[in-house]
Amino acid sequence: MCRIICAALLALFVAAAPPKAFPAQQAAHHNHEIIGWVPREILERPVPLRQGIGKVHEKVT
Repeated sequence: MCRIICAALLALFVAAAPPKAFPAQQAAHHNHEIIGWVPREILERPVPLRQGIGKVHEKVT
């Protein structure tokens, strides 16, 4: 009987909690601003491969 009452009180508490109690539920990216445009020349230019950058030095088994 006590478990049923405790479960009912817990359900009532969770259902009655204000939305501000859950900050993780806010809209994503609400503080981000729209950045400007990027010139097409920068987006389409070739990028050369460089030595020693981005290589994996440890073998994975």
